[in-house]
Amino acid sequence: MATEAQRKAQRKYDEKKNTLFRSYSLKLNRKEDADIIEKFESEGIQTYVKKLVREDIKKQTEKP
Repeated sequence: MATEAQRKAQRKYDEKKNTLFRSYSLKLNRKEDADIIEKFESEGIQTYVKKLVREDIKKQTEKP
């Protein structure tokens, strides 16, 4: 877990670079979406979502 100093430093960095980054949030129900939560926790949300989106983009661009 990040310390308060680390969170403050991250906020400062993000504010400086706000044109480079976009943030999205996702609400999941612990009971209904337990399988999704487990997958995200095992692989990492950012890594897994980026991989899925890139695979989808690749499929769409390969369609005749």
